[in-house]
Amino acid sequence: MSSRARLPVAPPTSPRYVPGVRTSPTCLAVLTGLSCLIGLLLPLSAGADDRVRGPRHDTIPLYKAWPGGDKLYVEVDLGDGQPRLMLLDSGAGVTLVSPEVADALGLQRSVDTETFLQVSGTLEARKAVVPEVRVGGFRVPNVVVAVPEQPVHDTAGLVPTAGLLGNNVLSGFHVVVDYPANRLELHRKGTRSPPEGAAPLYFDGQHAMTGAILHADGPDGPVAEQVLVDVDTGARDVWLFGEVGGELAALATEGLAPVVGVSSSEGMPLHTLLRTTRRVPLRAVEVGGVTVERALDATWTEYQPGSMALAVSTPGLIGHDVLDGYRAVLDYPAQRFALLPPRRTRPERDAHRWYLRQLRHGSSPDKLVRIAELRLWQGDDEGARRDLERHHARHPAEPEGAVLLARLDRLDGDLDGALAVLADVPAAGLVERGEAAAVVNSRAMRGDVAGALALGEAATAEAPEEPHAWIALSDARRWAGDLTGARDALLQANRLAESPDGNLLRRAWLATLEGDDLGALTHLSRGLELDPSGTLVPWFYSRVAVHTGRPELAIADLDAAAARLHPGQGSLDFMAAAWHQLGHQERAEALAKQGEDRDCTQVEDPSRQANCRAWYRGVVGVDLDRALAEIEEAMQGKPDSSEFLDTYGVVLEARGDLPGAAEAARRAVALNPDDVYLLWQADRLARAAGEARREP
Repeated sequence: MSSRARLPVAPPTSPRYVPGVRTSPTCLAVLTGLSCLIGLLLPLSAGADDRVRGPRHDTIPLYKAWPGGDKLYVEVDLGDGQPRLMLLDSGAGVTLVSPEVADALGLQRSVDTETFLQVSGTLEARKAVVPEVRVGGFRVPNVVVAVPEQPVHDTAGLVPTAGLLGNNVLSGFHVVVDYPANRLELHRKGTRSPPEGAAPLYFDGQHAMTGAILHADGPDGPVAEQVLVDVDTGARDVWLFGEVGGELAALATEGLAPVVGVSSSEGMPLHTLLRTTRRVPLRAVEVGGVTVERALDATWTEYQPGSMALAVSTPGLIGHDVLDGYRAVLDYPAQRFALLPPRRTRPERDAHRWYLRQLRHGSSPDKLVRIAELRLWQGDDEGARRDLERHHARHPAEPEGAVLLARLDRLDGDLDGALAVLADVPAAGLVERGEAAAVVNSRAMRGDVAGALALGEAATAEAPEEPHAWIALSDARRWAGDLTGARDALLQANRLAESPDGNLLRRAWLATLEGDDLGALTHLSRGLELDPSGTLVPWFYSRVAVHTGRPELAIADLDAAAARLHPGQGSLDFMAAAWHQLGHQERAEALAKQGEDRDCTQVEDPSRQANCRAWYRGVVGVDLDRALAEIEEAMQGKPDSSEFLDTYGVVLEARGDLPGAAEAARRAVALNPDDVYLLWQADRLARAAGEARREP
C-alpha cells in the first residue's frame, strides 16, 4: 500500500504463535493428505481441563483496537486484580505473557529456554506458572505460560496488552467466538452440546485443527483442494505451509511481502521483514459446515524443500478473513468445530475506551499524557490539548508530554508555539522522544542555524549512544553547509544502530548536494534493492538518474523491483511517478490508475479521498485542472495538513507553478520537520524555483 496516498494506518500483519513441533516427521511427504496427521493427532487429544472453576456459562465482551480491526482482545485478570487485555488466540498452543507483565507479576521463569515457531521465524521463551487466570467469571489455576526473551507486540493501537490467551486456557471450554456480536461465550465441559452438523476438531493439546476445502478458479475451470488448518482467531489471513496440490499451486504468484510474527518489529526497517512468499487467489473456503464465499489471497510459505518446520506443525491456518461474520464454535471437549450464522449484531467495543476507563481510576504520574494520547486517537484534539497543557504546566521539562503538545501545536499550524513548548526540554529528552531532528530543522527553517547546530551538538553530547542524536546533528550540519560533517554524523548513526544500510535517503540527498550524483544513485539503488515495494525511493531515483543522463539505471532497477513483488503490490504512486519522470507515460498512467482504484477507494473521509485522487493525478501529470480543484477543496477544511500541502505542491509543480509548489512544500515540511521526504522535496523545489527566477 502506498506510503503517500494518505491512507489510514493499516493494521499490522497478524501475530502468529505456533507451539513446538510434535508431529512425526514421517508425515512430511503426505502433508496434503489428512489421514497421516489425523491418525497422530487423535491419541494426543488432551480433552477439557476439569480444574476450571466458575459458572456453567459466561459471556465476555471482546474489544478491537480500531473499527473493523482483525484482532479480538479479551479482558483477563492474571491473579493480581489488575484488568488487562490479551489477544484471543486459538492458534497459540500455550498462553503467552509479555516480559513486562511477567516482571510486574513477579513470575519465576524456567532456567532453560524453549524454541517456539511463528510465521516470521523462531521465538525463544522461558516457561512460568501463573497461579490463577481469571476470564469472565471463570478461574483457571496454575496456568503454564511462555515468557519471550525478546520484545513482542504488546499493544493494541495505543493500549498495552498482556500477551496472548492460548489453547491451554481455552481448551477447558466449549468456546463461541461471536464475531457479529463482539463477544466471547465460554461454556463449561458438558453444559453445551456441539452444533448439529459440526465438523471434527482435531485437538492435540496444542493445535485446534479442522478440515477445509479451498476453492479457486483455474484456467480450465474450478479448482478445489482439501487441507488441514488451524482455526486461528489470532491471525488475519489464510496461510498455507508445506506442499500444496498441483492445481492450486499452479495458480500461485511469488514475490516479497512483509511477514510479522509475535516478535516486535517496532523500529525495524521494512526490508528486514520481507520474505519471499507465494500467494494463491481463492474464491471460497469451505469449512465448519459452511462455504465462505470471499475473494481471498492465501499466503503460502515453507514450500521450499528443507523449510518444512511450520508444515510439520500445521499445514495451514484460517483467520479473521474467513471467520469474520460468523459465530465460530470451538468445542474443545467434544472436538467439534462449526461456523454458525449470526444471531445478533452489536457495535464493536473500542479497546481505547476500555483503557481510558482504566486510566481515569489510576494515579500514575503520566496519567494525563496517556489520556491525551487516547483522546488524540479518538479525534478529540481539544480534550487532548487541555490534558497536555495541564501536564505541561506542572512538568514543563518532562519530554513525553511536551513533545506531544508541541506536535499538536504543529498540527494546528502554531509553529512558534511548538518551539516554545519544547524550550525547557533538555536535548537528551528530545532525543529520547525522537524529536531532536524535528526541532533542529524547525529552528533552521526559521533562520536560527546556529541554534540548530547548538542543539545537534548538545544532543550528541548528552546522548552519544543514541542514533537519533547523530541524525539531528547531521541535519544541523547540513543546514550549516558542513556536508562532510553531516555525512560523518549519519555514518555514526548507522554504526550505533548496527545498520550499514540505514538513512539511505538522507545519504542520497547529501550526495546530490555534494555534487556526487553517482553516489546518490548508489544509495537509491540500494534502497530499492532492500525494499522493492518502492516506498519513497523511486521518486528521487528517477529524477537523479535523468539529471545525470543515466535513465537506464533506474529503468533496470524499477523493472527488477516489480519482478520481485506480487502483482499489484508496492507503492504504485511512487512507481508511477518514477516512470513518468523517465518518459514512460503510458506505463506511468496505468500504474496510477491501478493505484487510485486500489488505494483511494479504501479511504472513507471525503477530503482524504479527494487528496488521494489529486495525488495520483499529480505525480503523473494528468487531468491537472481536476486534481487542483480536488486538492484545493480538500484543503479548505484542513489548511494545515502537511500531506495535503505536499499534494498541493506536487500538483502545482506539474502545472508549471514552481514558486507556488515551493511555497506549498515549505509549509508542508514546517508542519512535519523530521520527514526526510518532505525535507528533500522542499529543498528540491526551492532550488528549482530559484533557478526559474534567475532565467532571463
